[in-house]
Amino acid sequence: MKKNIKKGLILSSCMLMCLSAVGCGSSKDQKSDKKNVETSENIMDVRTAKIINQQQAILQFTTANKAGSVISVELVPSKDSYIYTLDAVDKKGIEHIYTIDAKSGNISKKEEKGPIDKANPPEYIDFVPVLDIQKAGKAAIQIANNPDLNQVLAYKLYSDGGKNIYQITLTDGGEGDSAKNEKVLIDGISGKKLTEEEIKNAENTKKEEDAKKAAEKQKAAEASQKKNTTPSVE
Repeated sequence: MKKNIKKGLILSSCMLMCLSAVGCGSSKDQKSDKKNVETSENIMDVRTAKIINQQQAILQFTTANKAGSVISVELVPSKDSYIYTLDAVDKKGIEHIYTIDAKSGNISKKEEKGPIDKANPPEYIDFVPVLDIQKAGKAAIQIANNPDLNQVLAYKLYSDGGKNIYQITLTDGGEGDSAKNEKVLIDGISGKKLTEEEIKNAENTKKEEDAKKAAEKQKAAEASQKKNTTPSVE
């Protein structure tokens, strides 16, 4: 009987030691997992940052002005958050610059630039077919020259030459001088890589088309005026 008791005590002691060992191992794993989570949360990537999205930022302008058209929207890091810069035109033709805290959603600054040049108006973003930043960022990463650049640090969406264009800044997550960045231009609809030359050619083509349309419109107006001022022969 005493032998059985001793065996039971020995087995119990062994079990406690094993459980303690497992517990210590779990504790170490939890600390390791926590460390990994904290590291990932510190990475600045617009796709995972806890900020308002692009549509919510634009809504700040359209709500205040009842309507409007957007020339460009830019998102850049600022300290421990992000800042949206919105260049937009209200329904009266007045251009505004809005600076918005992407974390709180509050407008931090408003600037009125004045009326646009109606003879040479800016190009506006057509948001209906535009890729969201999740898809645009993925497309930019796939075509980047450096495969280590897998985080979206900042971006700007604008229109030029009749094209919706994303300028996306990619980073490897490094800090200071050790950080590696690259700016990638992509078509805002197809996600295809664009070059400065392609954008310039598209811009020149659009200018030629706009000039041609303006000339045709002017010619039609002159013809209509001439017809109205010509006395009828009875």
